[in-house]
Amino acid sequence: MKMVSALTVRKKFGSILDEVAKKKEPIAITRANRPLVVMEPYTEYEARTSQEARRKRLLEASHRIDEWAKRNAKFL
Repeated sequence: MKMVSALTVRKKFGSILDEVAKKKEPIAITRANRPLVVMEPYTEYEARTSQEARRKRLLEASHRIDEWAKRNAKFL
């Protein structure tokens, strides 16, 4: 992952946006040589967040099934 200082981002914001969008690769923005945030293409962000939401729904459904099985174990 490419690292870019916050000062460079301020000076070249448009070109950095174009680079992230074109190369489809995230860029870490640093301040005092410490990474602060990551700029990534929207499509990657959207895919990641939808996967996380799906994972949470599946875990919740699994939990509900387990609870149902515990309540109804004597009938099975």
